[in-house]
Amino acid sequence: WTGGAAQSACGTCHGVPPPAPHTTSASCGACHTGYSSGAVNAALHLNGAVDVTSSHPAGWAAKDQHGYSANRGGVASCKSCHGADLAGGTSGVSCNSCHASAGYATWQTNCTFCHGTRVASYTAANLTAAAPPAGTEGETSATSRAVGAHQRHLSGGSLGKAVACAACHAVPADLAHLDGTATVAFGADARRDGAVPAWNGATCASTYCHGATVAGGTNKAPSWTGAAQSACGTCHGVPPPAPHTTSTSCGTCHTGYSSTTVNPSLHLNGAIDATSSHPAGWAAKDQHGYSATRGGLASCKSCHGANLDGAGGTGPSCATCHASAGFASWQTSCTFCHGNRATGLASPPVDTQGRSVATNVSVGVHASHLGTTIMATPACSACHPDRTGSNVISDAAHVDGNAVAEVSFGALARTGGAAAAYSRTSATAASCASTYCHGKFTGGTSATMSWTSTAQATCTSCHGAPPSTGRHSKHSGRSCGDCHPGYTTTAVNRTTHVDGAKQVGNRITSWNATTRSCAMTCHSSETW
Repeated sequence: WTGGAAQSACGTCHGVPPPAPHTTSASCGACHTGYSSGAVNAALHLNGAVDVTSSHPAGWAAKDQHGYSANRGGVASCKSCHGADLAGGTSGVSCNSCHASAGYATWQTNCTFCHGTRVASYTAANLTAAAPPAGTEGETSATSRAVGAHQRHLSGGSLGKAVACAACHAVPADLAHLDGTATVAFGADARRDGAVPAWNGATCASTYCHGATVAGGTNKAPSWTGAAQSACGTCHGVPPPAPHTTSTSCGTCHTGYSSTTVNPSLHLNGAIDATSSHPAGWAAKDQHGYSATRGGLASCKSCHGANLDGAGGTGPSCATCHASAGFASWQTSCTFCHGNRATGLASPPVDTQGRSVATNVSVGVHASHLGTTIMATPACSACHPDRTGSNVISDAAHVDGNAVAEVSFGALARTGGAAAAYSRTSATAASCASTYCHGKFTGGTSATMSWTSTAQATCTSCHGAPPSTGRHSKHSGRSCGDCHPGYTTTAVNRTTHVDGAKQVGNRITSWNATTRSCAMTCHSSETW
């Protein structure tokens, strides 16, 4: 009581400035009229009231003043006066109480309080109502970036289902996100198929939604504020380029689509929803490949186009698909349908259905002929029509739909006028007869050979040993090689055996085919 003036100074009764939630500023006059950092307004000081003047302009209570300002700059500056929890602070004015009295008690977590269509009793189910219009400053025009194409995405439409907010934004939980800038963070939908979306403030680009992972399309980076940009052909071609078919009858393969409309429930869902007249697993070669070689390619062309390239049909390009599997020239590759792709040997095994058992006529003794040790390897054209350079797409007689290989004996089998014949009685039984190769020659046995027999042909299968012609029997004690170069009593000269000609030599010094006379070291000239 007797301390005097030394005890009556600023700071003896309250801090200079007072502690939080008061601001840390010591410029008292900024908020208290007539005050300074070292002097007070004696007329008002100690009057029992907090006499505060506002730094805000007139009309600040209106949302288009303080609300829009807070949205632009964030609420950090508000907290210096209204407190960290905005419950009043040094200003004594609670943002929370004021907003609650206006009907928005949970305004801090109500997305629609700042943008979109306001919902007082807001729950997560009202999330889509938060999309502009209106923007955070009341914008309603789609030409404003704050509004843009929000509603075209959130409402869905003729091209697809409604897009969730999380497809383009991380949905915030409270006011912590309020910093004056809308953050775009693309979600899983925009990133489908490996797309790497980007946003530059005006356009979105490289998104799955706008065709980043499909070919064709006229506008894959649409303007956020543009109009009339969502139409068939902007994201992909109509139709998409190869290997897609050139057909624009989209509904043929895509249920609910037409040449100008889509099925919104399926469009942009990250999957290719295509229907097919084929069963499940048709892409496997033992499904479509074996079927094509059994039934021919004519039926394939009705959907895949006359050249099987998708052009003019509703199915995709066979050529492109086969090429991507490593067979660009499949149309002229014999081993694409039969034989051994690794070695290049075109004859079965395997046959056109993937079988390798010799008891099937389609396999038979191909391997015995192509790997024979008793003659030079015959050409395919010795027994079949010559398909050299054949293109199965244009050669209708090649894969013709009956699944049976044509046999057409060539010159070797018909040597000397032999009436070579082939007979197929079932899928497991066939034979060839009267062929030069199997004994239809002078002194031969004219053998009829089973095509599915696994017994190896021997020297006596086609002729005697020795043959019965001429003086062979009188020379039975001699080695075959005495008269035939490269032969022995048990082996043949495979380079000349069964070649349509008689090779005479070694101990025979002369041979006259017309008079059938010979001279040799064993004796003088004799008639055979």
